[in-house]
Amino acid sequence: MQLDEEYFRESFKGVSFRGKRLRQMEDPIRGSYRRGSAASMNGISPEQICTVTGIDDMNQFFFDVCCRSRPTSDILFDVLRERICDGAIVNTDRLNSYPKALNELNVAVHNRYVPASHEGLNKVNALHSRVRLFLRRFNGVSTKWLCHYLAWMKWLSTFVKGRSLDKSCEIISKHIIGGEYGFRTRTVPFMPIPFRDRELNELKTYCS
Repeated sequence: MQLDEEYFRESFKGVSFRGKRLRQMEDPIRGSYRRGSAASMNGISPEQICTVTGIDDMNQFFFDVCCRSRPTSDILFDVLRERICDGAIVNTDRLNSYPKALNELNVAVHNRYVPASHEGLNKVNALHSRVRLFLRRFNGVSTKWLCHYLAWMKWLSTFVKGRSLDKSCEIISKHIIGGEYGFRTRTVPFMPIPFRDRELNELKTYCS
């Protein structure tokens, strides 16, 4: 299993802060960015949303939108405890939060690599490139929808990629008929903002 983090700039695209919404926030909301402008904080900061990504030798992968800034050991343990079994062989970068979390998960081998070396993390890095390419067409994705876009990409890769048009249409039709629709136009403005609203636990993750 290869694990790594991908960071996306926090986005409030399509979010309205009218009324009491601002008073429900744990932290002050930053000002709006002009299109194409840089973030106000350099590097990995609380303005960055961390998505933990994993891929195994069978090319099965997952995304977990887990926190702002770098994840702690507790957050990583919460993300990985149902994804990594005892005795697994895991490759990660040198993030200091991994050793404690993986030790508690009883992995057999934990290899740590320098990201710049491009060793041991080639598959997960390629997955990150695919994610960036998929999201680029949307010109920015709101943080509250990020997990849904990642789930969409995973769904396309799992069920549609490599199949004929007729087979793809058949699969899509079955999923639409059997799916559930949890969002309505009238409820979208009241959706909680991940890692901002007081009623949400900071350890709450949004997986796909």
